[in-house]
Amino acid sequence: MEKKDLFVLTADIRMQKVIEVALKLHHKIGIRNIDYIVERHPQHDSGSYRDGCNFLASQKESFNYGLIIFDYEGCGADTATDSKTPLEIEEELNHNLDEVWLSRAKAIVINPELEKLLWSTSPHFKEILRWQEEQSGELLEWLTNNNFDLDDLQKPIRPKEALYAIMKKSRLPRSTSVYKQIVEKVSFRRCQEPAFIRMITYLQEWFPAN
Repeated sequence: MEKKDLFVLTADIRMQKVIEVALKLHHKIGIRNIDYIVERHPQHDSGSYRDGCNFLASQKESFNYGLIIFDYEGCGADTATDSKTPLEIEEELNHNLDEVWLSRAKAIVINPELEKLLWSTSPHFKEILRWQEEQSGELLEWLTNNNFDLDDLQKPIRPKEALYAIMKKSRLPRSTSVYKQIVEKVSFRRCQEPAFIRMITYLQEWFPAN
């Protein structure tokens, strides 16, 4: 049986849907059209960290490449007494993956969580979140006024909580469809998140655009 191009292990349904949409819209991330399957670990972030390499090893005969993607927050390493940084976790998992995949599989740890990748200054982002500046004011100003600190990239340090707060104010239900719409409509070209850049670099090396 001919191998598929890529197997991706994610931590939850939100991340699964985001990755599926991104790979479907392959031109947005600068890769060719590929055959892929995206699944999620039943034990979420901690399971992806602790068991992801074994999970991925079971797919080696069916796929040419593999990815493990999960949030730093919730994986267990962020609160353990011997805590490791996201890059240290990636290095550890990549070493284990190399023993089976020979550099054809990599781990991506998002710090602190998926929502950090979705934040954007794009008008489409505000439109999807039903943010009306004439009623609520400028989005980043509203965040800081409501005790959400911003990082050097002008993104909330607590991205999930900030996103949920905006959705609540906009009376927008928490739904994976919101995440999918953001990936579909917002450009990735200006995304400077290190985890995103590492993921895109791997994919572009493995599946260069025709």
